Amino acid sequence: MFDLASPGPQKPVVVISDTHFGEDLATLGATTHDVTRGAPAAATLAYLIRALERLGPLDEIVLLGDIWEMWGAPFSLAHREASPFLARLSSLPVERITYVPGNHDYHLLIQHIEQDQTAYLRRGERPPRRYQADYTYTDSFLVGLLGPQIRDRFVVKYPDYVRTIGTRRVAFHHGHHLATLKGGDLFASFPMLILKQLEGVGLATLTREDLERGISIFYEMVYAGSLGDRTPDRLQAYWQQVQGWKTWWGWTLLARIRDLLRSSSSMRERGTPEVDVERFADSAHWLLRLMAAEAGPGFVAPDILVFGHSHRSGLASAALPGGETLHLLNSGCWLVEPHKRNTDHVNTLAILDAEHAGVYKLDGDQLVLREAIPLTRPEVIRAWP
Repeated sequence: MFDLASPGPQKPVVVISDTHFGEDLATLGATTHDVTRGAPAAATLAYLIRALERLGPLDEIVLLGDIWEMWGAPFSLAHREASPFLARLSSLPVERITYVPGNHDYHLLIQHIEQDQTAYLRRGERPPRRYQADYTYTDSFLVGLLGPQIRDRFVVKYPDYVRTIGTRRVAFHHGHHLATLKGGDLFASFPMLILKQLEGVGLATLTREDLERGISIFYEMVYAGSLGDRTPDRLQAYWQQVQGWKTWWGWTLLARIRDLLRSSSSMRERGTPEVDVERFADSAHWLLRLMAAEAGPGFVAPDILVFGHSHRSGLASAALPGGETLHLLNSGCWLVEPHKRNTDHVNTLAILDAEHAGVYKLDGDQLVLREAIPLTRPEVIRAWP
């Protein structure tokens, strides 16, 4: 129905998220196996690079979080597994690469923040507040992981990256804030539990700084578990066991414990880890409220919100208060998770250009379009009420 846009003023923007380098079932790793193809992950990486080369010069590659698995694997392993991917990506003809940290690689953001704080202290100056509405690092220490040809064109952004593509305003966010606002599993519940029980904050009074505070405490705690010799494997085994419990939780005392935890951690209905993109429509609305409150008067809502996190690719739309439409685009993942039955969403990415925004799946060395929305029709962008 849609083809890639012909060469023009807007080169394609490619979005890749949730590669989870360091996981055994990552499909682009240096030594892992792509079970969806029954072949080494190195072959899948070669096919991906070949497919991206066919797109011609790229405007941007957005690495939308959870690139490195830092909860269930040490960073040394994640780094080693990611090296071929980053080197091959850096060799593509692309104007810039933008990295937006997610929840699994959140500690890399913390390191950027602490590096800044240390620089202030060295100069005898007072460090700024720990939380900022917009983190931008153009001299990230992560450039050492990339090829020398891309180092001056690599930027780290957090928590969002907003830009215009064609006539549309596009916001990129990993999706962990959406998941926390929506709920759905224990990893979404605990940040809200921390906020409600320790900070006395609920959804009615929540700010984005509060949200960051809650997830920071929890994410850093989980990251610390990856530093042990046995903790990562045990945490993974425990989480797999929790997934199995859901089949009989409703008939045991654990159901009551689960309900108590959920009621104390969030006021929202809980879902399951198998959350399709349309299930985030309400939490996307909540997220825009927080963004608007943080930005103040003049905030302009995006036309498109691109995220990952749930490992389930797709497109959906949500109505905004002023009558506008917010398009939701989930870019998918590169990690097989049997308990989430997500095989159909593995090896997927997003491509946006002046004509359309689409979700593509890698098939051999071809990018096959799954879903798309046209972007050629101009829309009036109104300030958030």
